[in-house]
Amino acid sequence: MLANKDKKQDLVEHCRAVGLLAESMASYLGLSDKLKDYAKWAGTFHDIGKVLSGFQNFITSSELDESVTDFPFHHEVSWAFVALKMSQPHTLNAIYWHHGRPLQDDFGYYTDRDEILQKVSIKDMQRLEKVWLKLSQNFKCGEPLEECPVPDMFVRDGSGRKLTNAEYLSVRSCVVSADRHISHCFESDLSGMNPEKEINIILNGGIKQGSVECPQDYDLERFNLQKDCIKNIDSPTTIIRAPAGFGKTLIGILWGLSRGRQIIWVCPRNIVAESVYENILEELKKFNLNCSIELYLTGNRISSNISENDGTEFNTDIIVTNIDNILSPMVNNKIGGRLFQVFGSDVILDEFHELVSDAPMFAALITYMRARHRVANSCHTLLLSATPTNMHIMWDCDNRITQQLPNETSHYKPVHLIPYEIRISKSAELCRGGTLTIHNSIRNAQETYENGNYDLLLHSKYTREDRRINEEKFKKLFKKGGTGVQDGKNVSAAPVVQAAMDISFLDLIESVCSPEATLQRIGRINRWGELTGSRIVFLDIADKSESAAIKTVYDSDLRKTWMEYLTASIQGRAFITLSELYDIYNSFYAKHGEKTQNFLRGMYKKGLEGTIRCPQLGLISYYPKRLPEVEPDPILKGHRNLRQPLGSYFFTVQKRGTSEWVPADEEGNPPFSEGPELYREYLKEERASALLSSKMDRCLKGLVKAGYSTYKKLLKKGFKKDIDKWFKRARDPETPLPDISREYDSVLGLVKRN
Repeated sequence: MLANKDKKQDLVEHCRAVGLLAESMASYLGLSDKLKDYAKWAGTFHDIGKVLSGFQNFITSSELDESVTDFPFHHEVSWAFVALKMSQPHTLNAIYWHHGRPLQDDFGYYTDRDEILQKVSIKDMQRLEKVWLKLSQNFKCGEPLEECPVPDMFVRDGSGRKLTNAEYLSVRSCVVSADRHISHCFESDLSGMNPEKEINIILNGGIKQGSVECPQDYDLERFNLQKDCIKNIDSPTTIIRAPAGFGKTLIGILWGLSRGRQIIWVCPRNIVAESVYENILEELKKFNLNCSIELYLTGNRISSNISENDGTEFNTDIIVTNIDNILSPMVNNKIGGRLFQVFGSDVILDEFHELVSDAPMFAALITYMRARHRVANSCHTLLLSATPTNMHIMWDCDNRITQQLPNETSHYKPVHLIPYEIRISKSAELCRGGTLTIHNSIRNAQETYENGNYDLLLHSKYTREDRRINEEKFKKLFKKGGTGVQDGKNVSAAPVVQAAMDISFLDLIESVCSPEATLQRIGRINRWGELTGSRIVFLDIADKSESAAIKTVYDSDLRKTWMEYLTASIQGRAFITLSELYDIYNSFYAKHGEKTQNFLRGMYKKGLEGTIRCPQLGLISYYPKRLPEVEPDPILKGHRNLRQPLGSYFFTVQKRGTSEWVPADEEGNPPFSEGPELYREYLKEERASALLSSKMDRCLKGLVKAGYSTYKKLLKKGFKKDIDKWFKRARDPETPLPDISREYDSVLGLVKRN
């Protein structure tokens, strides 16, 4: 009996090899003896369902029959049969979820063990028993359950502190990654396989150059402080509380040098990852370090410092990526084989404080960190942020505490103590040259740009190309050596610029949102201490746009608490230093830490379990989809992800002042997408009637002209224009929604139509 079609591996040998490698992976991660056993058991039995005669016929003849294309799939049979023999939940969870549910799960899937086994013939049950006897020697399996429903991938966490999901994830990561790796080996390699050698192949990389010397043009005192910071690390999980301009990038590199392991450098958003990648390249050149590095975004290697390309990606010494590429393998069957790598590599979480607002992603992050910090004893994680919140309470326990440097109540010394002029205002201020104004809402940033003396506008609602142009201009003007402040240039922006951007302004005007946002934004003014007379204006604005934006990314009550605390802390003061501002930040958490902890726990619970009205918001409703034999229906393309739990809708708009529609980008995707809020807006506004009008045929012809050719077929067939039909089609990038309530201006971005 064979395990696969391409490599022609013997099924029993394949299962034994996966079990052995999964056990070794668990040992490498430092899992407990029990979890190592569970990983070995799950790996050994994961493919036992492939003994089905229909599957074996498919492998040998390549002919598909109902036993392969219809339910149950082999992993469902594997789980159901093993569930007859044992009741160990970690093992059964890993067996069932080493693949995913059928893609067409909305049309039903098998829900319990007996329902699946009823579909298995007597002859195939005998084959299962025969293979079980070969594989189960020396296994102590325990008694099976009388009733056995299909396991949930993630389970509820009533206390908010359970390790069940983290343990499930750790075991599953070893099994899935071992299976994918072994499946690419030749049959002749299985019998003499060396698990340690295979793990070294998977985790190949790391900065191995030894010590570095301080360059002549570098601040020696700061360099020594950064080196001492690394020397003081004595915990697998460490938070570096480094102020703006301290040099967190070099700290990460020095940490990598001390460890000599492959580093996955994780950022909250693409723009942050791009900036960090550029900073790392500069530091590597400055310190004459020779290592490979890649920028991996949107599922591809975007850039690298290595000339040769052997077709493999995500495999350099330093991999700079976004949080999506680290957490998505938990729920994406296509890239599930990467799970062991994202655990086994050394990981740097940069600006991790930004991830609180994305509920399912935040729950996934906490599960991931609990697995790294408390379940796996050999994982090393460095967390970098000037504003780390008190998120560590979500994964710490009494006998395993995250180390914080220099300590849990203070920051390292800022790069300068030049005072800022400060004041609080209830309305927008006139700016002078060299000012960065940040609003929480895009609409307010646009209005500020239009009504004030501003030279550049930055936010997320641009086409990809226009945003790239704006960002390049922005960085060139305000990076070290830029002339933006000298030339008196002003920028109006949304929060997209507030973190990990190595840029410097003279003044800051910020609409207050959270302690983290405030301190991150302040880090963009007089960043290197080269300016004098800098000014900070804190805007206490609570109009509709700002309030809605704050509610999306933070908490209205906590924002009010922070605003009141900030006001009281600076009352009667005309000037303040960066060091004093960090003292205010730390004292806020000392006084209101319990409030923020409750907020974090609430976000975790929502991210894990969803809400009563919308359980789809929770991580427990996520699971990987079974990879289909054929391309799925295009309607399914706009599927949910950890950032967008309810899925997204593609849409496009007309260019301002023309009848032309904005075309798709280089990858064939329309310029914009939004979640269910777009659908809700259409239900309650006049946009719905416009979509249903006869004039919409003219719009569809314009969309065809813009390159959305699928609409040409729909026009010929006759397109029923009801709201649900429009939005069903909008899941597909080839048939985006024609949004007639907004338009696109290359300067302002996406704007409401007048």
